[in-house]
Amino acid sequence: MDQSHLCYVIGMPSDDVMKKLRSSGLPQAEIAKRTGIARETLSRWENGVQRPSLEDLERVARAVGADLQVRVEFPSAEMTGRVNAQLDLGPTNRLKTLAREEWPGMRDALRAAAHAGRLVALVGPVAAALQGSPELARDSRVNLIVAESDLDQTRAWLRRAAARPDTIESDADGARDREKWLAGSGELTLAVHPAAREVVDRSIPSLLNQEPVGTVYVALVEDLLDIADERHWPEDQDSVRGLTAVLATGRYSSRDRRLSGPPDFN
Repeated sequence: MDQSHLCYVIGMPSDDVMKKLRSSGLPQAEIAKRTGIARETLSRWENGVQRPSLEDLERVARAVGADLQVRVEFPSAEMTGRVNAQLDLGPTNRLKTLAREEWPGMRDALRAAAHAGRLVALVGPVAAALQGSPELARDSRVNLIVAESDLDQTRAWLRRAAARPDTIESDADGARDREKWLAGSGELTLAVHPAAREVVDRSIPSLLNQEPVGTVYVALVEDLLDIADERHWPEDQDSVRGLTAVLATGRYSSRDRRLSGPPDFN
């Protein structure tokens, strides 16, 4: 096939590019052989479960005889300015500025999340806001992911924080479920995620001590983008633009260059 005009825009869902590359008709087994990438990994990329690096996409493109052109679309100056303004605030004020009247409920849910400690990672719009995204458009619920092996212990800690289970939510395709919990006047969700252990281990502690709330562990920006790329929960998509702008500011420590200092104080 002639794929000389196939263009990958940084930030677009990488599974879309994988599917276009696979349209060459080359069997997945042959792509795996030519690239040295396991078929299981190729399947996860194609199904949107995991995001390949740009280098990996280029390896697949070469294997199928494609010319992958990469284009970077930088955030607007206005968006970057809003991110910088958020990053100039402490973590608590980042949330209070965006949540406004919904802050008390968010605070209650964050307090429950803090009780779970390093068993869970904070994801979704609230996590994005803590990382500097200037938007909190869809809702202010606190979203958590957990490894399946840590689920029962996490539930126990949430109950100790006076949170209580409410209902089960399913994504649009029925592929993923998550538990909805009530905590004071707020809500949180708890979802088992296959990469939760790695995401939690990489997460950044954020101490919200103005109210006080406690320490929550926030997924890295790259991990938040990976989760948004899976497109299971619509609120994750709301933060992509802001998270991309966070990366563009140059004020962020990436997945390969972790923060080594103390937690982010308010």
